[in-house]
Amino acid sequence: MEKPIVNICIVHFNTPLLTECLIKSINKFTPNSKIFLFDNSNKLPFVYRQDNLVYYDNTKGQLINFDKWLQNYPNKTPRYWKANRCASAQHCYTIQKCIELIDDNFILLDSDVLLKRDITELFDENYIFAGELGNAHNSYLRVFPWLCYINVKKCKELGISYFNDKYMLGLNTTDDCDWYDTGAYFYEQCKNHQFKRISDNSYIVHLASASWNSTHGKAAQEKFLLENKNLYLENYKEKTIITMTSWKKRITNIPKVLDTIFKQTVLPDKIVINLSSEEFPGKEKSLPENVNKYIKTHELIEIHWVDGPNTKQWKKIIPSLKRFPKDAVICIDDDRMYDRNFIKQMVAMHKSNPNNPITLNVGYKLHGMIQHCGHGTLDKLEYYTGILDIVNENIMENPSSDTMFTYLCYRSGRKMISVDRGKMFKLCPLYNEIDPLNKSQKTGDLNIHERMIEKLNKQLNFDIQNITKSPYSMIISTRRTNVKSKNTSHQLERPNKVHIESSWNPMQAHPAKTVVKSSVPAKQIKNNNVIHIKRLFY
Repeated sequence: MEKPIVNICIVHFNTPLLTECLIKSINKFTPNSKIFLFDNSNKLPFVYRQDNLVYYDNTKGQLINFDKWLQNYPNKTPRYWKANRCASAQHCYTIQKCIELIDDNFILLDSDVLLKRDITELFDENYIFAGELGNAHNSYLRVFPWLCYINVKKCKELGISYFNDKYMLGLNTTDDCDWYDTGAYFYEQCKNHQFKRISDNSYIVHLASASWNSTHGKAAQEKFLLENKNLYLENYKEKTIITMTSWKKRITNIPKVLDTIFKQTVLPDKIVINLSSEEFPGKEKSLPENVNKYIKTHELIEIHWVDGPNTKQWKKIIPSLKRFPKDAVICIDDDRMYDRNFIKQMVAMHKSNPNNPITLNVGYKLHGMIQHCGHGTLDKLEYYTGILDIVNENIMENPSSDTMFTYLCYRSGRKMISVDRGKMFKLCPLYNEIDPLNKSQKTGDLNIHERMIEKLNKQLNFDIQNITKSPYSMIISTRRTNVKSKNTSHQLERPNKVHIESSWNPMQAHPAKTVVKSSVPAKQIKNNNVIHIKRLFY
């Protein structure tokens, strides 16, 4: 027998990762649901989308202008106003708005909960509500709002409303408003009617007040999600996909790079090489003989031909994310060689941080954020669901794909997790036979990053400054040695002109003894202990 559709309402406020995991939890335990999401965010709107989701956008006050609404209450209780701008009153009024918009019975869920089991049984028209009662925060007895079935039809028949400003904490110091937290006035009206009292703990786990309480920062949220990942992750054996791209002047390097992948202590499930059919019109016939021969002798390798205009570095990751939406996709470069524990380390960190990309980048920071790293980042499509589709020709005119991925990662409420600082060069050393290709690496053009951010802000109608106020900075951290040069007239002031040199052969057991950080062009450094490398660190 098919289960009935269960309406579920969520009020979202600046916690996109928590809300996303809640929706995954709903899909896992109550797949017969229709989800209504009311977005009150002023910093991190919700971008995750799926077919059974109805989205009410109030991020600009389109449905409720809270600034204007709160002006109606000049006698607000100071401590609640200063603490969170009367968040309980805003939340309670939002629930009343959801009752009007949905106009049908629904189960109300806080965005900082995860389901432990199917909640369909709570959807019962015989009761006016089903929920747990309590009087936390010195409130009158109330129905807790983090899990509550509301019989909207019966409430309308009986003239029962969820919100009344005369009985709402924080709005008026002259009345006994402060005894009525969210759900207290609703219970006052419903207590003489038939209701069902439940125990929340049997249905949900709750982080509590994560959207406004400063004690619940990202670290606390990530810990909560990690400890309860079985409540929202699918029962799917995730595969590891290596993805890369190349072009005519580097295509012959593929065997050298992939040799280091095939010597990994943990092998990938598949290696995908995304190539442009425009650049190689004959497809396999256009490839060098050594590359074709290498691919034929390794079953794990697949060439994926990307049709249409050649999008250059942009075709490295995005096609693979879309082709393998449930798997971990690790990008590599065609001018790098990789330590034998590279995949093992990346996958281990991914298991410890399943909701965030894992990057080899320990140096570059974008507005204070660790940046995506094209020569080694583990991504999943879900990290960018709902916003990756904004990548168009206008965006791809800018070569800074790492900036774009960094922006979208933080925009979705995530962050880049960096590998251990000391392991970076061991996992991904510079490859000393290839010249830099990116024009910005040669010219030191920092503006490409800011131009990309401007484009993304415009495309998403958003401002990255809402995420962080840190100024733009690029920081490269390595083990330092003293570097002397006879000619100092050509020293570079721009931070992305730092040259890093390594004498390590990736086939050796130990990393290089000498790593140089210098603002002097590599050709001018005279040090017999290092191999001089033309490539700039980027």
